[in-house]
Order: sequence, then C-alpha cells, then structure tokens
Amino acid sequence: MLSTIKKIATLQKFLEFDNANSDDIFELFKSVLPNSIYREAPESDEDSLYQKFLYFEGARENKVVLVAHTDTVFENDFRILNQKKKITINQKRCFVGDSQVFGIGADDRVGCAMLYLLRESGHSLLLVDGEELGCIGSKWLVEEHKDILDRLNSHQFMIQFDMKGNNQFKTYDVGSDDFDRYIEKQTGYAKLPNFF
Repeated sequence: MLSTIKKIATLQKFLEFDNANSDDIFELFKSVLPNSIYREAPESDEDSLYQKFLYFEGARENKVVLVAHTDTVFENDFRILNQKKKITINQKRCFVGDSQVFGIGADDRVGCAMLYLLRESGHSLLLVDGEELGCIGSKWLVEEHKDILDRLNSHQFMIQFDMKGNNQFKTYDVGSDDFDRYIEKQTGYAKLPNFF
C-alpha cells in the first residue's frame, strides 16, 4: 500500500505540470513504461496538436483499461464566480484563490496521477489528449489506429478517471442495472446521471 505522503506528492507533481500542453505528462509515462505505445500526429493544423495518445498493455489476465486524459484548459472567460475580488491568474495551477477562477480539466490531472500510481497494477493504461476540446485524441485513435482500438476492445471494461467530486461514478449506459448496483454495494459510491 502506498503511503499518503507518496500519493500527495504524486498528485502535487501532476498538478504542477504546465497547463498549456501535456507533453511533460506523456514524457513521464514513456520514461516509466518503456513498452508503452505512444503516437502523435505530425503538426498540420490546430487539431493535430492534440492528436496524441499513450497505450500500455497490462499483464493481468482479467485486466481492464484505466483511462485518463491529459489536457486541462481554462474556460475562455475564466468564469469569475465572485466579481468583487481581484483574482490573479496563475497558468501553473488549475484553481486560483478560493476557487474564484477555475479551469476545466483539473480532475484530468488527478486522473493522470491515479494512473501513474496504478501503473504496476497489471491493468492496461490509456492516456489521450484534447478531450476538453472535443475528444480530439480519442477520435483520432478510433479513426486512425485500428490496431490499438482492437486491443482496447479486447478488454471487458474501461474505467475513466476524470470526474470532479468524489464517491460518485457513471457507467454511460454500459453494463446493466445489476452492474451499477454491484459497484454501489462494493464501493459505497453513488451513481450519477450519465449526462448532465
């Protein structure tokens, strides 16, 4: 079992990565998972900047795919929740000052940290980019990389780590009501509506 100190240090490391791109995250995973498959599109347009993914095949017989996306972007208008306070925007952080300014995707960096901590679990890992901008990385994987898509589809389940909050889950109409009840019973987590 990992110590709380190690978990917190890992989370802090991922939250300190530059929000402007996810190259550092991919580089870190490539360095600790040398047998991973990393692909990125040659730069040709704006979307190609986000057409990248990393896949690592787990060794367990009953493995699932653990998924997180690497991008974190600020809302265009920075949605200031309290107009009376002066807010300083720090591009290295997802939340600034009492959460007055926030970016979407902070949960994704937490998801990446979780995958990093679970990298030796025997499960397969998938990191994709450009999800906050329209699922760019995952669409590119599906459309252009059938070999990886076939590997992903050979797993029974995919578990995505990118939700805000805690003790909640979604199944997006996959599985069954019995499966949802099983997760609730085993974890104590509450099922959220699939889309809101």
